[in-house]
Amino acid sequence: MEITNKRHKYNTIYHWKHYGVIYHDFDELYEIYIKTMNCSHCGKEFPNTKDRCLDHDHETGAFRAIVCRCCNNIDSYIKYPNGITQEDKRHKKKIYYINNKDKINENRQQKYTCGCSGKYSKGHKSEHQKTLKHMDWFMEQID
Repeated sequence: MEITNKRHKYNTIYHWKHYGVIYHDFDELYEIYIKTMNCSHCGKEFPNTKDRCLDHDHETGAFRAIVCRCCNNIDSYIKYPNGITQEDKRHKKKIYYINNKDKINENRQQKYTCGCSGKYSKGHKSEHQKTLKHMDWFMEQID
C-alpha cells in the first residue's frame, strides 16, 4: 500500500511539473491536494479523486487553487469570483447570440442536398430519410 502511495505521489508531482506548475514545496502541495475534499470555489465535495484538479496560471505557472473539474474547465472561479448567478448565465447566452446571430441564422437556413436530389436543413436529415422519395432512391441503390 505504501509503495502505491509513493508511486501516486511521484507521478502526480511529475505531471504537475510537466504541465508547468511552479510551487516552492511540492511535497507540501501534494499533502494539501490529497487532504482537500471540497472545491475551493463552489464548495462541491469531490465524489472521487478524478474530480479534483490542481489549477495553475498557464502563463506564469503559479499554483492558484484546488477546484472541481467543472470550475477548472470553465475557469468560473477566475471570471466570477463570487460565483455564477442565473443572471450571469442569461447575460452570457444573450451576448453569444448577439455576436453570432448571423452565423446561427445562416446555419439554421442552410440546405443540404441528398443523393436522391431531395433537400433538407440542418437537424432534419432523419426526417428527410423517412420520405418516400428518399426510400425509393435508397432501395434502387441497394438493388
